Amino acid sequence: MTEYGLALCAVSCTSCGQLCLKMASRTGLFPTASRQRWVKYAWLMVGYGALLLAVGISAYALRFLEVNVLVSLTALAYPLVVSLSRVFFDERLTRNQWSGLMLVCSGVALYNLA
Repeated sequence: MTEYGLALCAVSCTSCGQLCLKMASRTGLFPTASRQRWVKYAWLMVGYGALLLAVGISAYALRFLEVNVLVSLTALAYPLVVSLSRVFFDERLTRNQWSGLMLVCSGVALYNLA
């Protein structure tokens, strides 16, 4: 696997982890039913596991990539999370929110590559 493939794998693990944590938060803070509580904890564990896996992959990718390149590539997680939230949670963003998101991503990339 190439170094850029490792970075994109870390981005996808980060995005999936954030979506799992969002799914866990949708069950409420203190679910009353025992089954709901275990489902929430399962989503939390999967989410934190995916985030931990992303940290490990990123640390390994740093053997091959410079830090500024890796951080610039991890900025792709922002639009990926928003896009997947639209698919799985039916969330919608306005044009101004998309513009702001792209501005943040380009700012992170420009700052780290400069």
